[in-house]
Parts: sequence; C-alpha cells; structure tokens
Amino acid sequence: MFKIPSDQGYGSNEFKSIIHLFDRSFFAIENPKNAVEDYRLWIATKVLSSGEYPYRLTQIFTNLGEYSFRSLSVGKESYNEQYIELLSSFQLTLCNYLELSELLAEKMSMQDAYLKEIYRIHQAILSHNGTCSEEKAVQIQTIGVPSFIIFTGLRLLASSDQNRQFICQSAILQSIQCTIKTLTGKVLEEVILFLLKLTLNSGTKDRIRRDFGVILRNLDISFIAEESETSNNIKKALNSILWQMSQDKNSLDYESNLNSSTQLEHLMISYSHKQKEIAINLTKHLKEEGYKVWFDQDNLKYAANTFRSMAEAIEKSYAVCIIYSENYKNSEYAEMEATYAVCLKKPIICLRAQRDYKPKGWLGLITARENRIDISGKYPFDEYFSTLCRRIDECIKIKTDHCS
Repeated sequence: MFKIPSDQGYGSNEFKSIIHLFDRSFFAIENPKNAVEDYRLWIATKVLSSGEYPYRLTQIFTNLGEYSFRSLSVGKESYNEQYIELLSSFQLTLCNYLELSELLAEKMSMQDAYLKEIYRIHQAILSHNGTCSEEKAVQIQTIGVPSFIIFTGLRLLASSDQNRQFICQSAILQSIQCTIKTLTGKVLEEVILFLLKLTLNSGTKDRIRRDFGVILRNLDISFIAEESETSNNIKKALNSILWQMSQDKNSLDYESNLNSSTQLEHLMISYSHKQKEIAINLTKHLKEEGYKVWFDQDNLKYAANTFRSMAEAIEKSYAVCIIYSENYKNSEYAEMEATYAVCLKKPIICLRAQRDYKPKGWLGLITARENRIDISGKYPFDEYFSTLCRRIDECIKIKTDHCS
C-alpha cells in the first residue's frame, strides 16, 4: 500500500482506492470487541510502526498536503478540493491508529517533516498571514477540511518534549490565540485538549497560562448555560485545563493541599474511556464485596465542575486503582488524575488492561514502582480479583494505622 506514487499517481483512481482501503483497514473487523482492538493494535504496532512505514506515511501525508494547499493565500485558487478529500481521509485514519499505539506516535514524532507539514496545513486552513480576520477563520468551514483532525495530530505529537519545543517556537499558538473565539464544536474541543497536553509539561505550562488564561476563563463562563453532548465535552476540557493551570509545582506543596482533617473515604477508579466496561465490572464486584468505590459514572452526574470534583475524589481516597493501557497513556485526563494521585503520595494499585503492554514516559514511571495486577484476560477473573482485594485491604490497614 505504501509505495509512494508519482505526482500523477496521487490523482489516480488507483491511489484513491488505496486511501479507501487504508481507511477501511481500521474497520476491517467489527466483532467480537476484543478481536477488533487486538487487530487494530497489531496494525498500528507491528505494521505501521515497522521498517520504512513511518517514513512512507510521512511522505504521503506531506505530498498530499502540498497538493492540497499550494499556497497560504486566501481564495479558491490556493487549494485543491480533490486532494483535500484524500488528505482528510488519510489523516483521520492515521490519527485513529496514533491514538492506539504509543510506539507509532513515537515513530511519527521522529519524522520532523510530519509535524512541520501539520503546522503548514494548519496555517493554510486558517489562512493566517499575521492578521486575525474572522473572514479568514471562516475559511475553515468552506475548504472542506475537518480541522479537528489537524489538531488531533498536533495533540498526539505534543507528548514529545522535542515537539513541544517546536510548537512553542512556531506561530501555532499565536494563530490559535487569534482564532479560538471563532471555533466551535469538535474543533474547539480538540484545540483545548491540545493546549491541555501542553500544560502537562512544566516547561510549556507558563506560556499557556500567560497567553490563554483570560481567553479560557471567558470561554468557560460563556459555556455555563450550554447543555449538549458537545458542549459538555468542551466544558470538561475547559474545567481540566483551568484546574491544571491553577496548580504551581514551584509554590504548592501538594500534601499541604489536604486538610489534616480530610477523611479518607473510598477507593478511586481511574481509567480511560476504552476501558469503561472493565471499570464498571470491577466497581460492581468491589461494591458487592463491601468496598466503598468512587467511580465517575456514578459520582459525577451532578458535579458542576468535573475536574475539581475529580481532584477532590483523589484527595479523599485511601488508594487509587489505575486501569492502564495505551489509551490511558494517551489520555490527557488520565495523565492529570494519575499525576495528581502520585503528587499526593496516594497508594497506587496498577491494573494492566492491555496484554503485555509496557508503558513508557510518565505512565512508565508510575507503573514501574508498583507491582501490577494483570486484568487483561491473561488470567481468570477470580484469580486477579482476589489479588486486588488483598491489595486494597493492605491499603485500608495502612490508612487505619495512620489514623490511629
């Protein structure tokens, strides 16, 4: 598939069919759910991450970008709708695989041309030439590119310190600053998640706080009365980034954040959306055993500020169960929860939900110091559940001894 075509080949029906097959590869298997996830992960890690594939993916993306946007000027003559459709389909499927595989994201991060072309396409979409004209921002809606997939690409690559440095040195943040007030829906959500990813690094948090603090607070106020699934997702992202920007590692002693009279009330379950069913099942069985469990689906129904409530749940926990996988590693929300729990020196119980997964980066640091329990299906439920209960009982004993 990834034989790089000639100039003429990019416009051929054969290449269009190849792009369609790449898109369909993500949906080639529909059932059962475990087989679907295993297949997609195999494609991402064993195929797309191997050999010359990352280079070829980058080359195809770069060429499609150049054919789609030959200049940054405004006007129909500056873009080619035929190639934009191919570019959008290709990038959307690639982002789907990047979300699944830490290895693929790492390999693509090593391809400087990929990030630079994302930035160039971002400029072309916004038609940004140093002004902040709303007319030019409207171009996002008229040229047929789903802008959120460009920001998804930026967000997934922003885990790399080198990429963060490039992002902060480029004009990406300046152009977002100019246009964020005009963005809506999924595009706005992805932009906020991208900025949230940058605040998770102390080196870039100050820049985001300085340049976007007032803008994000005003956005938060404007969404208070909004009620829809999209609006709620945006509010959750806004709550999270505003909370994250309010934390200052240099001046805040995280442990002193807890009042000495704080009651350690429950076990908290931290998970990514992909492991929701596992989390629901574990919560059910733990409650049946008599444990008090804090689970967001049950406890956040009426919360006005999602992440503030989540932070309080971590503070009041005697232990935090982390159900981890590559999806957990790639989740900004999960990283915030796990990092805050570690800063508060909460006992962490690591539950590996993805078979043989060995995380790197921030999650690798957390899981390396704890004895994990494998809940990926490698062992019978009764076996790992009894181990989990013993671990929880140990945490309760430590809490009781500390309070006595």
